[in-house]
Amino acid sequence: MGIAEPILQKKFDELQAQVCKTWNGLEREAVIEIVRSADYAAYIIQCASEADNSLNAVARDELRLILLGVAPALATFLPLIKGGRGLPFGPAAPQTARWIDRMLFEFGTLARMRRFAALERYGLARSEMVDVATMRIEMNAGVGELMDVHAARWLTAETMRRVALMQGPTRDSAYVESLLDATSTVHDGWFINYEGHPELIETYRQRAMIDVLGCAEAEALPHDAMIGGRPFAEWRTLCVAALGRVFNHVAYASRLMTRFPALSIRNLLTVPVLRRDARAVWIEAGDQPKHANDTIAHLALDAQSIASWQHHHEIPAPFYVDVGGGWLLLPLFGGLLNPVCGLVRTLRLRHTRDWDKAVDGREVYFREDLKNHFGEPRFHVPDHGMTLRREDGSHITDVDAAILDRQTGDLALVQLKWPDIHGMSPKERESRRLNLLKANEWVDRVSSWVDGRSARRIAKALGMPDGASESKPPTLMVIPRYAARFTLNDHLDERACWVAWPEVVRMRTENKEAEAPLFDLHRDFKSGGSLASYSRPEDFTYKLRGLDVLVSAL
Repeated sequence: MGIAEPILQKKFDELQAQVCKTWNGLEREAVIEIVRSADYAAYIIQCASEADNSLNAVARDELRLILLGVAPALATFLPLIKGGRGLPFGPAAPQTARWIDRMLFEFGTLARMRRFAALERYGLARSEMVDVATMRIEMNAGVGELMDVHAARWLTAETMRRVALMQGPTRDSAYVESLLDATSTVHDGWFINYEGHPELIETYRQRAMIDVLGCAEAEALPHDAMIGGRPFAEWRTLCVAALGRVFNHVAYASRLMTRFPALSIRNLLTVPVLRRDARAVWIEAGDQPKHANDTIAHLALDAQSIASWQHHHEIPAPFYVDVGGGWLLLPLFGGLLNPVCGLVRTLRLRHTRDWDKAVDGREVYFREDLKNHFGEPRFHVPDHGMTLRREDGSHITDVDAAILDRQTGDLALVQLKWPDIHGMSPKERESRRLNLLKANEWVDRVSSWVDGRSARRIAKALGMPDGASESKPPTLMVIPRYAARFTLNDHLDERACWVAWPEVVRMRTENKEAEAPLFDLHRDFKSGGSLASYSRPEDFTYKLRGLDVLVSAL
């Protein structure tokens, strides 16, 4: 631990004590306004900016800091809620909204700085006091890691594009708007009221399907893996239904703002609901009555589950927030930001044994993905892994997959890595990095077993069909599902290519006619590949309760 963490912890404690004193006895009101601010920030980032494209980088980052403040703010107030029969829900006062936004911005700035400080534990940053009122945090730029992030974003966009094509043409926007207008009105001069419509429900369900399947978390487990008493595919379908309702609500709110510009969008986004009514909605949508309460519990945020989000420096992603007394809030920000990660986190934490059993099926799924992108008749990918043994029959190591290119004679022996997604947690990130580095031992063992033999001889030894080259050796590949290049200057054995799965998909999608794709991958990603050009960003100073924090990238 460096000097930054204890100093920032003290600043956090001071802020927490201040806001608790200010909202003493009004904790439920505080949570309502926090969710309203989060919904507004997510709405502007994800929806309003899509329409006019006017949100600049500075404004976007300010909204993101508000969202980063949600976890510590809710962790402050949710445990203090004592419930009550009613719910103090009314129009948001502009002065209160501004106060809550400032509080969340300060919590969010502290959350970002505390994550930067936590990176120091893993050699990714260093901190020092310049003077009594100024701290400097220098961080590793992480160019390689950023390259993997960009590749993952490309794969998300490509997946969404393909799902959208399968959905077919969308409904005419003018017709959709007419349905929205015909089935909605303003309640009590400030709130939203709508009846809904079957065509609208289906329209936004289809859109939700695109977004859900575009999330990396949507493939966290095999479709048929049983967890918490249901197959993972069924859990994912619940996210589609919940996100469809979010999109439906956002559409109604946006249309009301168009028709009645004097309304406040902040008042239209967040809606309260009794738990029993939320349960009835799920049953009406087809969820079994015995499962409905469990469905809500897995999609909800409460005083117990908020701690994990704060600990891992994440923005929460719920479809419900429990405010006690049988009342729930229906937030939009979780679904708009990531409609699957909240559920996946809950499944992993609540059903650890099921989860650990289910992840064993990822390798089979990964091989099927390889076969989809390296298909017959040109390529051959066995539908099983292979075991390498010494002459005495003792075990050397396993080869998770192999790819034979009959056109070029190239043969690749592959180790597949599919860890859980680590998100913003430095601790989880370090675990994934160390797990990846274990593949160095695999590369060494396989290289020793190959021992200069040709691709043809190796293919024959592994029971693969003819077509491998007699003049070329096999190549070795380590393919992690998400990240192959971490920030530290790790040694990745240069006898193998280390390439994240999104990069493989991008190469096979954008260069379908490549003459020698296996050779190209090995050339471009040998030992992780070369880094993109990097322009050091300007230093930035964050203001924290009497302390200036100067952040710079090395």
